[in-house]
Amino acid sequence: MLTNRINRLTVRNYRSLADVTVDFEDLTVLVGPNGSGKSNILDVLRFVRDALTLGLDKALQDRGGIMSIRRFSPNGELYDIEITLDLKFGEQHASYAFVLASSEQNTYQVKSEKASLGSLQYEITDDKFDKFNLDSPSSSHIINVGRLALSLRRMGYFMQLTPLHEFLGRFESYSIIPETFRLPQKMENVYPLSETGDNLATFLRYTIK
Repeated sequence: MLTNRINRLTVRNYRSLADVTVDFEDLTVLVGPNGSGKSNILDVLRFVRDALTLGLDKALQDRGGIMSIRRFSPNGELYDIEITLDLKFGEQHASYAFVLASSEQNTYQVKSEKASLGSLQYEITDDKFDKFNLDSPSSSHIINVGRLALSLRRMGYFMQLTPLHEFLGRFESYSIIPETFRLPQKMENVYPLSETGDNLATFLRYTIK
């Protein structure tokens, strides 16, 4: 069994995903017709990774902005994007969640953010620390509305949550498209395997003995 892994993903209002919960096992296979949301589920996980490592601005920019990933309501209501991850770290439980709000002007802000690893936890709402039992920073710190607090680990904050940040920041997922590797492929770099599998032939040739 995997020592560290994502046990459950809950996402609301991310592209076509209105309110979806996925429970993950050591091996989880997503099966469904085109347009059923499989790729969006994987992109949610990539979005969390990118937001923590590249920053929210970059993660959103790469996807066309907040309005491109936020689900639209029939009457034009602005839905908040909600992402919650429940994780396993050895014998410890961990979690990470945040809510993004958007406006008509394609701007956004972090409405809330929560993280826990064993007994360590923080919760931020309205850009301020409401609950905090780590050593630093103090409750007087303010988080910029355009940043995730967990991403500040590289600046010396939340060092106790380093395993959580590193796990989510290194996440990789692949959407192997059969039509891609049915065609002849030119030799590419072995690593890394691309997210769409267009260098799969080279990867398999040099990694499977």
